[in-house]
Amino acid sequence: MRKITLVRKDPQGKAVPGIISFDLNEGPFSFQTLENADFIIPEGEYPIDWTWSPKFKKPLPEILDVPDRSGIRIHRGTLPEHSKGCILTDMAGMAHLQVFFNLIQLENRYKDESEPKESATIIVRSQVETPLPTDRTPHPLPLALHA
Repeated sequence: MRKITLVRKDPQGKAVPGIISFDLNEGPFSFQTLENADFIIPEGEYPIDWTWSPKFKKPLPEILDVPDRSGIRIHRGTLPEHSKGCILTDMAGMAHLQVFFNLIQLENRYKDESEPKESATIIVRSQVETPLPTDRTPHPLPLALHA
């Protein structure tokens, strides 16, 4: 099982910056993320897969089994308003994720049918000094992070 880790940083208004990291055969990769504080998913470990997005009309990473939510993806975006629960990143982050999932598909292609298929999970955790908001009230001074 391959693992991706998202570590959230201190919220800055509605913006919750973070870092996604994972290992590939060539070594570790990491890149910046951004979430909307009003719609973040709960901390935990979730299956993640590269699936077709009807909204974006292309394959994107989908975070599965999020309680009471569906269609949670990792996609490009630069402002918290670009997300209603999805994790945002830039083009370089998306390219790293595509390599990660292509490697899994390649490994599975060469496995015998009796062998278990490779899959992935994402671990979402916070490394914050102030608690993330639990209500839907507006937060002062939204900060746009450009990755």
